[in-house]
Amino acid sequence: MQNIIKLSLNFKLIIFLVILEVLTIPIVAITNSIVVNNPIYLLIIGFVAGALAILVILKLIETPIKRFFSKELNVEIIKVNGSLYIGLLSGFLLMFMFFTQEIVIHFTNNDYIVGLVSAFFSVGVTLIIYRIMLHLFNYGIKITTSNNQVLTLTVDYRDIIIITLLFTLYETIASPLSIIWLPHISHRLLWGILSGIVSGVSGGLPLILISHLTGYKIQLRLYSR
Repeated sequence: MQNIIKLSLNFKLIIFLVILEVLTIPIVAITNSIVVNNPIYLLIIGFVAGALAILVILKLIETPIKRFFSKELNVEIIKVNGSLYIGLLSGFLLMFMFFTQEIVIHFTNNDYIVGLVSAFFSVGVTLIIYRIMLHLFNYGIKITTSNNQVLTLTVDYRDIIIITLLFTLYETIASPLSIIWLPHISHRLLWGILSGIVSGVSGGLPLILISHLTGYKIQLRLYSR
């Protein structure tokens, strides 16, 4: 059995991105003096910030997620498993993004290019890892319904490519804006929050516009074995 749910990219995405950036950028900002001369610390901070941010967001939207899937599947959702796993993958994504950025800045100081390259590889690699883990070990997001059916969530490679391209565009725009706190070291927390808001809104709006103009919706596939 397989269900296909089409997920629209709308202004809820902006809210998600703003919260995500506000939860991660200030952490990077306030730890900048520690990580600036130590790439290993930077990777650790990236992993911790990415994982914690997603875990907090998933906890906040746990009820809306259940409500969404209940409405789409026309059955009550009892449980959604995989939050910790997604948190770890998100931590890996941000860590790998920082790792890629450290490599790219040796070739260019252009923040747009740094954002573009780091997002393209980190988002694409992370989504492919999710698919591989699902294929090899059947490990992924599991949704349990009121009739005790367990559905596994996956995304086709076509959507992985599109999502990667969309968030590459997002990071290309957001990357220069995410570091506007740099000249304001004495108020880095406040400016880090402002950077998160500006980068989330500015980077997210083009994604919504593209989705609206093309009619693109992410296809989430839910299947039971």
